[in-house]
Amino acid sequence: MNKKAFTLIEVLAVLVIVSILLAVVIPSTSYAIKEGKLKKYEAAYQNVIDYLTLYNLDKEDLLWKSSYCSGNVCNVPYQKLLDNYSNFKVLDECVISGLTIKKDKNNFDYKACMVCKEKNLVIFKKDDCK
Repeated sequence: MNKKAFTLIEVLAVLVIVSILLAVVIPSTSYAIKEGKLKKYEAAYQNVIDYLTLYNLDKEDLLWKSSYCSGNVCNVPYQKLLDNYSNFKVLDECVISGLTIKKDKNNFDYKACMVCKEKNLVIFKKDDCK
């Protein structure tokens, strides 16, 4: 008998091995994709904080005398960052509000509320939101 094809047992064995490999690979791949998205949103949040820091350094004298500030807290309108930094871009799926600068002696604390949604599900929310 001349054997030129695979037997049913051999085909089934290959299918079982492939399905076991897929069962291991798919969850780890989806985890890596989710972690990558979170890192992207965290980097975007850090960019917002960096631009808020730059805005404070550029406009400190005017900012703390403006109507945005009372006492040692400034609530900067998001549009101000966009007006001052033309290269400032935020991810389309993210909404930014509540840009706050708190002054304690000569130290500044920068916070922003950033919420990112994908398919109407919140997948990133910075805890600085009220």
